[in-house]
Amino acid sequence: MFRKAPAAMRTVPRVAALAASLFGCATNPRSATTERVGDAVGGPVAVVQSTSPRIALGRFLFHDKRLSRNRDAACIGCHTLSKFGVDGKPAGAALGGPGETSNAPRVFNTQAHVAQIWDARAHDIKLETVDVALAGTLGRIPRYATLFRDAFPDGDHAISVRNASEAIEAFERGLVNNSRWDKFAAGDVAALTIEEKHGLRVFLESGCVACHTGPQVGGAMYQEVGIAYPWPKQPEDARSVSATDSLAKRLVLRVPSLKNIAETAPYFHDNSTSNLEAAIRLMGHHQLGVELSNDDVNAIAAWMRALSGDVDPAYIAVPDLPPEG
Repeated sequence: MFRKAPAAMRTVPRVAALAASLFGCATNPRSATTERVGDAVGGPVAVVQSTSPRIALGRFLFHDKRLSRNRDAACIGCHTLSKFGVDGKPAGAALGGPGETSNAPRVFNTQAHVAQIWDARAHDIKLETVDVALAGTLGRIPRYATLFRDAFPDGDHAISVRNASEAIEAFERGLVNNSRWDKFAAGDVAALTIEEKHGLRVFLESGCVACHTGPQVGGAMYQEVGIAYPWPKQPEDARSVSATDSLAKRLVLRVPSLKNIAETAPYFHDNSTSNLEAAIRLMGHHQLGVELSNDDVNAIAAWMRALSGDVDPAYIAVPDLPPEG
């Protein structure tokens, strides 16, 4: 079921070539002047200025609690940008409360993900935002009225749920970062250490790449959790990619990207562990049906730590929110 790299591919150049073919080119760093905005799953995209009015508006809205129904929650509350887009808290600590079972998904490097939420309720970045009536609240804030008009000059009703969602989407598309792994996948064989290259080989030969593939090393497909052995935590109302009865009975979720994985514990949709090595063991057992050795686990973890990249501090800086008039 799972692909394994040929045994002959053991030299560094061949591993680099295999990585490039399986994972594609690295995500290009967001430049100081441009950003991609468009179809989240690979369709046509437009290029806008990263300092454009739409991105500036999205930055404000991402941080503003007044966007929520009760004015008590903002995107930044669960997706802490200085922590690679997660809050590091256990399930139930976010908007869902004690009954919520899902870990807050990351928001960095998600523009190419097949879906934005674990169970695929949102296929586009803009659809994951809270659907609230904004006009009455934000329309009374003079600066927001100006920001919306500047960001959406062609609309008669600039302040709307749709426009707010598109502005946040534009901002989130700029939440990208590159790592030494990206350089290696792009052809720089010196970007990884010998230990990290060995970890990549183990990752490939163990079959992990069957699901964690593509430029973001995941995020490109749905998969059943617990293919080889049932996942320890089986929610009673496991949601999946479809409302059909056959899939509703299975725990089918979006495969997460491994970019910045070492920085984004706790892991899995249900926060099963905060230890990277333990997470690797769980995947080996439940998804691949193998018991990885300590050496293999440590090697894979070493490679995964090379997938963390620097974040542009200026882009994620907390803005001074517009005061109410």
